[in-house]
Parts: sequence; C-alpha cells; structure tokens
Amino acid sequence: MSDKESEYPWSSTAHKPKEQNISEIMQKNRADSSCSSYRVDLRDLLVQRTMAKHKFTEEQALALILAFGG
Repeated sequence: MSDKESEYPWSSTAHKPKEQNISEIMQKNRADSSCSSYRVDLRDLLVQRTMAKHKFTEEQALALILAFGG
C-alpha cells in the first residue's frame, strides 16, 4: 500500500447518501403543505429507522419510542 493510501484510508470508501433527519423532514413537509396528498407520518418513520438501526421488531421499536415520549 502506498503512503498516500495509508494516510487517507477513508477516501476510497463509498459514501452512503445522507438521510434526512426528522427536523429536515418536518421543514420539507411544511414547505410542501400546499400539496395535501403528501403527508409524512413521523412516528412511522421513526419506527422504521429504529427498526433498521437496532434490528428491532416493530413492537420493540414502538415501545422504545413511546418510552421516551414519542
């Protein structure tokens, strides 16, 4: 491996596209409020992200979210 490759090992890895955070989704939803057919269920989105991140079932994810006031 060359010195340049060892100096910056992260530069050759593929980057995942950035997921929108909840705040960005809410802002976009407000901006798109004129289009009433597009609604975001934030709790469902939070459940889906929690399931993916922690490999929880839907019930486990919802219980975790509700435990913290969601």
